[in-house]
Amino acid sequence: MFRIKIAILGPSRSGKTCISNFLANEVEQFGGEYRQTKGVRVLEFESPYVNIDGKNINSEIEMWDCSGGMKFKQFWPVFLYKADGYIFVYDSSNVNEVKELELFLEYFIDKQDIEWINCMIFDNKKGKTKKNGRKLPEKYSQIKQVTVNAEDDLKKMKDQFKDFLSSILGRMWDMKDQDDYMLPK
Repeated sequence: MFRIKIAILGPSRSGKTCISNFLANEVEQFGGEYRQTKGVRVLEFESPYVNIDGKNINSEIEMWDCSGGMKFKQFWPVFLYKADGYIFVYDSSNVNEVKELELFLEYFIDKQDIEWINCMIFDNKKGKTKKNGRKLPEKYSQIKQVTVNAEDDLKKMKDQFKDFLSSILGRMWDMKDQDDYMLPK
């Protein structure tokens, strides 16, 4: 069994906690009052089996639901430590969220030299809006970007997350030193 750390990052109120709860099978639907994440919340769960080279692979996931508040910026290096994947969440129809996401991408991808292949972006359309907003700079175009409405596109989010996990697991599987990622027996 592999051990995977995924950091969920992005502006405050973008839907990171709702998406994290859903992907970790903590809830089956969305709703409720907004409560800001203070620092970080870690959810642990097992992933569904993923087929890699004809083998069904299971993994234990630590999903780090990271606060988007800039007052927690000093903790960003902790969020990064030994992360295998990064999911960014924002709403492109909100100009402020686009600007904030660019700060996150600049810090986490540009300054930390994180490979885009280990990243995914959920453009979470909150409410009934389907309007596309401002595009991210071209330099981030290689990152997989998925437009969802977290309240309505539950299956799409799960499927995209499973594909993301599959790509991370595939790269781990191909590594010669699998011991770093394998859980002790």
